[in-house]
Amino acid sequence: MDAIYRDESSCGLIMRPYTMPLCLAGQVRIRVTYTGINRADVLQCDGGYPPPISGICGLEVSGIIDAVGEGVHDWVIGQHVCALLLEGGYAPYVTVDARHLLAVGDAMSAKIAASLVEALATSWLALCDVGKMCAGEHVLIHGGSSGVGMIALQVARYLGAHTYTMASSEAKDDLCRSLGATVIPWDRTPETLAQQIKTHAPQGLDIVWDILGGAYVGAHLKALAYGGRLLSVACMDGAQVQCSMGGLLMKNLTWHGVTLRSQSDDRKAEIIAAVRDYLWDACHEGIIAPHIYKVVPPYEVMHAHELMRRRTHYGKMLIDWS
Repeated sequence: MDAIYRDESSCGLIMRPYTMPLCLAGQVRIRVTYTGINRADVLQCDGGYPPPISGICGLEVSGIIDAVGEGVHDWVIGQHVCALLLEGGYAPYVTVDARHLLAVGDAMSAKIAASLVEALATSWLALCDVGKMCAGEHVLIHGGSSGVGMIALQVARYLGAHTYTMASSEAKDDLCRSLGATVIPWDRTPETLAQQIKTHAPQGLDIVWDILGGAYVGAHLKALAYGGRLLSVACMDGAQVQCSMGGLLMKNLTWHGVTLRSQSDDRKAEIIAAVRDYLWDACHEGIIAPHIYKVVPPYEVMHAHELMRRRTHYGKMLIDWS
């Protein structure tokens, strides 16, 4: 039995023998069907993100419970689930805190389930817990055609917000429009970003979900309405920022850094519980749904990572372990 390990010598991935993990108290073990591929996995391989302690990337899976640890009473062997992980998803079996599971009903496929849990948890944490999003607010989600971005668009719209995004191709534009978002054209320069937002959202934005950082932070602060919130979820265009504090002060803005990975196990359990209570039924009904771009066998994961590096894909990519 093999798993996909991070290859420290090449910043790539390599298949190596894998030992079945023990199921400890408070955990369940899952026989993995599909693993969701996320940009954090690519960053870990490239050295831009702390590497997994186990050497195995992977933040979300779907599959079937194979073992139940001591003290776990809500889950049973044979149950179909998906799970939020700290690491280890690029493997045929994983163990996970039993509080970080969602039950997968008959109306949802294992592919869909593996595409949702990381994005739903991130969306709830950023938009609802941190951003305090309210119905009727105007929300810009950068990267709306990505695996996480397209779920964030749908979560915001499902909870009553007006949604906007920017995309880099006609196919990505069409996908975002199909999700109910207003697509704002943009030539990817910071100088035009605020003006384009003002043209298409003249009332100003209540929330900006920022994955860019760098030179774009100042433009986002300009685009926010009074009392607006800037949510920095990533910094794909640079971690160093120069901006004017004037607007931040005069418009009573707030600027939050948001990352799911650094949350404690208890905090993640709270987030998963909120997803279960407020969003999970909508997923089973197809109101919130991913677009699956590509499913690859384990030995083709490097190809999927390269697509993500080039930003040419749209939607979700998965590893098929079945």
